[in-house]
Amino acid sequence: MTLKMEPRPFIEAAIQTLINTKHLYQSVLVSFEPLLTTEAKIRFELKNTTSLLRSSADRTSLEDIKTQVQQEFIQKRWLLHSPSVGIIRPDPDNPIYFSLPPVKTMCGVCHSVESFNAWNGYHAATIPETAATEQTFCIPVQCQACRADVIVFLVHRKGIKLQLVGRSEFEDVQVPQYIPKEHKQFYSQALIAFNSGQLLPALFLLRTLIEQHMRATIDKIDLRGDELCDGYGKRLPEDFKERFPSLKTIYGKISDALHRAEAPEGLFESQLADIELHFDALALFAKAKR
Repeated sequence: MTLKMEPRPFIEAAIQTLINTKHLYQSVLVSFEPLLTTEAKIRFELKNTTSLLRSSADRTSLEDIKTQVQQEFIQKRWLLHSPSVGIIRPDPDNPIYFSLPPVKTMCGVCHSVESFNAWNGYHAATIPETAATEQTFCIPVQCQACRADVIVFLVHRKGIKLQLVGRSEFEDVQVPQYIPKEHKQFYSQALIAFNSGQLLPALFLLRTLIEQHMRATIDKIDLRGDELCDGYGKRLPEDFKERFPSLKTIYGKISDALHRAEAPEGLFESQLADIELHFDALALFAKAKR
């Protein structure tokens, strides 16, 4: 039976979302809607029209047919082809071929998020595995701004789940301008750790970010804990302390979590937001004084 729609664009959209928005070991699910609904309705009408004389118990439900159609997509091999191959028209009896759409990621040469396209200098590869529904895709992409940076992504497929399992260039995260340049690596590493599910290391790196900033501000490396926070607080204008988040409060909340070896849900996100607001306000205050 020939499909009225192709599954290829849905796989390509999921790959694009995975590389654009997810980090190492995160995943997305391929959604084949509305293809499933459209195809299931066609099969439902055809199947049940030819079985009008059967009892209602013999008739197949629409949801059952949708499940069947999705299983057909899952059981097929998905093959990633190189840009030079050209468009391959999918055949229902053959594997599902797809190509890589344009993606966006941090370029190690440009040091900014740029558009990347499939790299013509290297053939994309599909690595077969023992299970029919498990594969790994080797995806080389080239920065379209500098044409110098090439990153190879490894994407593992299990059924309709796509997981980013490797990359040739260690991931970097774009850091807001207002984060102090000399400490921005702690911000980047904290976000990468958080996105990889390492919550306690992520909190430790956030605390390191604000701790190193406070030490650099008051130029005293021997102070710790409350003394360090109090010394830093004395350097801030009163109206700033009244309006914006306190690094002492943030330091305390993160330290409590680290001492308990527990990472309460939402703590990282809330403290990161307060840290960003603090540094953003500092930058605005500094600009206003010029």
